[in-house]
Amino acid sequence: MNIKYLVVCLASCMVKLSVAQEASDNQYQGTIINLDGTESQGVIEANLQYPWIIQKHIRFFDASLLEQEERVKLKDKPKLDAKDLVGFRFEDKVYESHKYADLSALGPKALGTNYFFELAVDGPIKLYKFYDSPPTVMQGDPEAIYAELRNNPHLYIKKGDEKIDFLSTSKLEKFISDSPEVWNKYEKGEYGNKLEGDGGKKSRLGKLINKAMNTPSINSYVYEVVSEYNALMSNK
Repeated sequence: MNIKYLVVCLASCMVKLSVAQEASDNQYQGTIINLDGTESQGVIEANLQYPWIIQKHIRFFDASLLEQEERVKLKDKPKLDAKDLVGFRFEDKVYESHKYADLSALGPKALGTNYFFELAVDGPIKLYKFYDSPPTVMQGDPEAIYAELRNNPHLYIKKGDEKIDFLSTSKLEKFISDSPEVWNKYEKGEYGNKLEGDGGKKSRLGKLINKAMNTPSINSYVYEVVSEYNALMSNK
């Protein structure tokens, strides 16, 4: 074979390989779980800088499209809403679709909407993260607002077949009450969930005000409580 011809062929192949696309920063090899329970592998497009958008929808396409020379077109990356999937996962992240009804709201929100909730703790009791969307009209630095929303998600909780719900002390206490070990530690405040004392004699109103102002945030101890509960119950 002519050496010059061989060199040209190899160079041509290298050029073709070099023009194949690479996944962008917001594209991940992952798996979606369809409504019928089947799974499909491919590329999930989701920008982690804006987690409130991921809660509503993602884009998904076959990984083979990245091998073509042209940029993957929007029409080839179908948008999948939370109502279209059971959930999806990529890297170390897992999202589950749940319908949540805000009973304190008026209008459509009270009827319930499907969202992709980000799984924070898995097990018999599950914890999820949920992010507020930025206001339509923003005052101040948008990036500062985005950072605030990213860093301060709400927590939701679910146990067994019960519906997902906003995390509260009453809901947490209900869920852990069937574990004597966890419940006893919780009652004693060993998770940092209780105050040392009320600071002396106070009126009933004074005690209520003091408790409201100084009671530890449930977010500061819920991870430890749920993780220990899950570990104990999973070994039974």
